[in-house]
Amino acid sequence: MKKKVAKIIRVASTAPIVALVFVSTLYLLVPGSFADIWEYLFSVLVLSLLPLLAYPVQWIFKIDKEDTRAGERKTAIVFSVIGYVAGTIVAFIFGFSDIQKIFYLTYLLSGATIAFSSFVLKIKASGHMCGVAGPIAAMVYFGGPGYLGLTIFLGFVIWSSLYLGRHSPKELIYGTLIPVGALVLALMIVL
Repeated sequence: MKKKVAKIIRVASTAPIVALVFVSTLYLLVPGSFADIWEYLFSVLVLSLLPLLAYPVQWIFKIDKEDTRAGERKTAIVFSVIGYVAGTIVAFIFGFSDIQKIFYLTYLLSGATIAFSSFVLKIKASGHMCGVAGPIAAMVYFGGPGYLGLTIFLGFVIWSSLYLGRHSPKELIYGTLIPVGALVLALMIVL
């Protein structure tokens, strides 16, 4: 039973799924986040749908035939960064709200850091923690301290990752710190 719950948490805490919840919450609860539904739908496309395409692409094309999980991770990072680059470029070119510029830039900086640490430095940081910690930090910043209760979800992701043996405590810490640092940098750039 515990293993099943841990796996459900792992699936629910993938960055594209959390991004969908994050942008939907902003759209519904934080005034001024999006000018219209089209900006919201664009964010769903580049932050959720495009990154989710990585999984069927990996299954179909077997990016890493010897290690399916490693192939999924590589493909997910690449597809996510492509979406984050597209979102950031469009947000800045078309003058989206500062909130959108900040969250797209935060996703881009986080994704680029995960990619660099994974592919160049060979240091694995938890993408799940990154994908959960970043939106929680952003919700607290944009929505106020009432969203601090969301930090409980970090505990679920930590438990799931450790229980299933997917990450070490150090990798979970890296995954938590990367988006918080990216958010601070994005705020300094945009504001």
